Amino acid sequence: IVSPPVCGNYFVEVGEECDCGLPRNCQNQCCNATTCKLIPGAQCEDGECCERCQFKGAGNVCRPRRSKCDIAESCTGQSPDCPTDRFRRNGVSCLNN
Repeated sequence: IVSPPVCGNYFVEVGEECDCGLPRNCQNQCCNATTCKLIPGAQCEDGECCERCQFKGAGNVCRPRRSKCDIAESCTGQSPDCPTDRFRRNGVSCLNN
């Protein structure tokens, strides 16, 4: 049995763009708690690449490199999420010498 989405339960479900709980409890300025939709003009409501309801610009580092083999990840300007953690390609030496 599949139940319909419920706005106000803190879970983003099918048809919702955000869900910050009941209107009296909502602390998210980007989300309309009554409709579970982003407020007009908002691109996002949460994520490493979301700031003040807008996507951070392309090139903003969202995950710095942690080792010589790691590659720093940057926001794309098109998503609230930081891209998948990536590493240098196989065959490239990254030992600490």
